[in-house]
Amino acid sequence: FPMLRSTPVVPMSSLTGESVQDLMPVVFEARDRWSRVINTGLLNRWLSDITFDKSPPFVNGVQSRIKYIMQTKGRPPTFLLFCNVDALPASYLRF
Repeated sequence: FPMLRSTPVVPMSSLTGESVQDLMPVVFEARDRWSRVINTGLLNRWLSDITFDKSPPFVNGVQSRIKYIMQTKGRPPTFLLFCNVDALPASYLRF
């Protein structure tokens, strides 16, 4: 599961109580990461790097262009893309 790649693992024992105190700092850190909002400038620099290597596809004969991206919510992380076409193909959005 690639989405779990950076998920911390806290070995502990509920039977003996060993390392239980190590759990809450990891929980709070995960909550903070989940709530993080990324500024638009940073997102647009990332988008520029990504689209340089893999250009958006043609849609109805028009070369689609993603103008910019912004994060609209932190929990769950939600992003809004502004494009010159009505909709990008789902296969490109998954990319």
